[in-house]
Amino acid sequence: MIYRIKQAIWAISSNFKEIDYTYINKYLDKNEIILFNKLKRSEKYHCIRVCYDCLRTNSENKLNIDEVVLAKLALLHDIGKIDYGLNLIEKSILVILNKITKGALKNFSNFKSVDVYYNHGLKGKNILLREQKKKLSSNLYNDEFLNAIENHHKNTNDKIFNNNILLKILLEADNIN
Repeated sequence: MIYRIKQAIWAISSNFKEIDYTYINKYLDKNEIILFNKLKRSEKYHCIRVCYDCLRTNSENKLNIDEVVLAKLALLHDIGKIDYGLNLIEKSILVILNKITKGALKNFSNFKSVDVYYNHGLKGKNILLREQKKKLSSNLYNDEFLNAIENHHKNTNDKIFNNNILLKILLEADNIN
């Protein structure tokens, strides 16, 4: 409950802060920044906080994961929300309904808000795959990266979680932000 209150405060306060584009420009290319800027302001701040925590985890644990790859992952992990950004009230209601229904709410994914809440990971993966095709590069986002984007909001099984260090780091950072 305290975590959700903290999230609400972060979302509200994000309207009064400047986004550090020097930080964003360090990790994202021009097209990725265009995508990033389609996120709601509160989602941008969420992604930035996730990025800071991912990079801190990498550094503190001496994981030697490429900083740019990890930052890019964190900054783009919620990119599947660009077509329909949930507002604070919608998100709060969905979180409560998800808990009450024990996940059965996902059966109502014909509603845009429910669809984005449950499927933004897959949507984000597909958006990044389209970007990759535009750039005619098959190695821009590798399978591990795309898997982490797709599965960061799912209840992952141990095999997926343990075999993808990017996903593991992203999940930990996302869960505290």
